[in-house]
Amino acid sequence: MKNRCFYPILLLWTLFSGVSTASGQVVLSEMMSANSQTVRDEDGDTPDWIELYNAGNVPVNLQGWYLTDDSLETGKWQFPAVTLSPGGYLLVFASDKDRKSGPFLHAGFRLGAGREPVLLSDPSGQLVDYLPARCIPTDVSFGRSPATGFRAFHFSRPTPGQSNDTNSRFTITEGQDTVLFSQPVGVFTSSF
Repeated sequence: MKNRCFYPILLLWTLFSGVSTASGQVVLSEMMSANSQTVRDEDGDTPDWIELYNAGNVPVNLQGWYLTDDSLETGKWQFPAVTLSPGGYLLVFASDKDRKSGPFLHAGFRLGAGREPVLLSDPSGQLVDYLPARCIPTDVSFGRSPATGFRAFHFSRPTPGQSNDTNSRFTITEGQDTVLFSQPVGVFTSSF
């Protein structure tokens, strides 16, 4: 059962190993596939969510771009006319509610408890970025930040719609019960 997470990662690595996550302006910054209390939508529900970040210097109109959790169905959910400002973040709930107006955007799919990837494509269908399928504990997010060179980590303090808290990052080694922390075990009298 533990190795179920490994196969989707291997498949995506094989299919998209040439994709550079830091080369485009818009990147997938963070995702949560088991949200029980981190953030609520306008209905009071706690759906899965995906965060995008504009790493570029110009606004990007996302109209016609796509999000999906299925590498074989890249046009699963299309963005409405929404502009992502330079340095800006956009939160999209993966709630299966399929809402393109109102206070929040809602994709027409859910993330399936971390067993599915998240893929972002431009209007031509070209893959722009992806986050691989990961085993993600409840109320923990998976993502990356410019501060980490866009290297991906799990975050114990998720930050939907904001810069990722790189002080809360850690790594879960897939297929093992090992958690790697950024600092050695000890008693600390100041923050790090």
